[in-house]
Amino acid sequence: MTAAEKGSRPFMIYTDASGEGLGAVLCQEGDDLFLHPIMFASKGLTKAEKNYHITDLEALAVVFALEKFYFLVHTDHQPLTCLLRLRMCPLAFR
Repeated sequence: MTAAEKGSRPFMIYTDASGEGLGAVLCQEGDDLFLHPIMFASKGLTKAEKNYHITDLEALAVVFALEKFYFLVHTDHQPLTCLLRLRMCPLAFR
C-alpha cells in the first residue's frame, strides 16, 4: 500500500535497471522518519535497449523516473536554468 504524500516533506526517487526493464519508486519520509513509497513505475526494455551497457541502462532508469513523476525544479543559478530548458538528448550516439 502506498502512503499519502505530505507536502512539507522532501521526495526521493530510487531507480534501478536490469537486462529486462527499468523501475522507479517515489518515496517520502513519514512522521516516523521512515521512507514510505508514494508511487511505483516500471517498464520493460525495447529490443534495442536490451543491448545498452548497464551504465546506460541505469542512466535510462533515472531519465524514465524523471519523466514519469511530476516535479518542479527551482534554482536561481543561471547556467543551470539554461541547461534545464534544453530537451534531453539521447544517452548514446552509437
